[in-house]
Amino acid sequence: MEREIVKVLEYFARFSYPPSLEELFMFFPLKTTLKILGPRLKKMEKKGTIIVKKIENNNKYTIPPYSIHFNKSIVRTACSSNKLKKISPYVKSLSMFPQIKLVGLSGSLAMNNAKGDDDLDLFIITDKRRLWTGRFIALGLAQVMGIRRPRGVRQAKDKVCLNLFFDEGELRIPKAKQTNFVAHELLQMKPLVAKDGIYKKLLKANSWVFDIFPNSFDIVRYRKKFQISNFKFQIKKKRISLPGVRQVGDLVEKILGMVQKIYIRRHQTTELITQKQLWFFPEDFEKRLKG
Repeated sequence: MEREIVKVLEYFARFSYPPSLEELFMFFPLKTTLKILGPRLKKMEKKGTIIVKKIENNNKYTIPPYSIHFNKSIVRTACSSNKLKKISPYVKSLSMFPQIKLVGLSGSLAMNNAKGDDDLDLFIITDKRRLWTGRFIALGLAQVMGIRRPRGVRQAKDKVCLNLFFDEGELRIPKAKQTNFVAHELLQMKPLVAKDGIYKKLLKANSWVFDIFPNSFDIVRYRKKFQISNFKFQIKKKRISLPGVRQVGDLVEKILGMVQKIYIRRHQTTELITQKQLWFFPEDFEKRLKG
């Protein structure tokens, strides 16, 4: 068990992040309980195998070579809070569009681990057959508000990076992407906007993550509603479309899809583009982790 604990801490150390007890439990690869894990961590602390520090009334863990990560965590938590406040108006605006079903906070910001020059990764799920319309709205709104990350720029401070879009009709992550890294990212994702139970549907469609991290089911099942600033987690009733609105929406979706696909093909490299999912990751961090 101690070997697995060290491996979990080594993984988080790649991101300069000391996890909490709950996060250690969530991403522990074997089925266990907090009653078992907690005492084992205390024994390892006494032996000097791991080190613990209380940060904001929460114990954080790492291994001796990475004790500097404790100080980084304090700074990055404050930085993440400031970044969240900056995108609050954008997220609020997105929530008003019926085509947008979920806006999820991903990447380092989802873990309160963002650096000062980091951009802000968002994951968006659209209504059925509104993938391209939803993307157009998200990009256009970010452009108007001056927070869209420019194409080709690897890192843009406080700009939103819209690199993952799913159509509600296909929530299951492709087999080739069902890895430990992607499972981490999905479970760490914080839903800022969620309508019609879409977050639960996403987890149900990707139940394979609970095979990789068997303790995570108990955590996400009771996950509290996530909030940024004064912006509350959005839950809205399903809207009833007027006659003809769906047909007009289908036509707009088709046109926007054609235009965006043409533009994407001009610049496409390693992106994964399907009828219902768009993965824009010009630099695959998972490959660097394996390297």
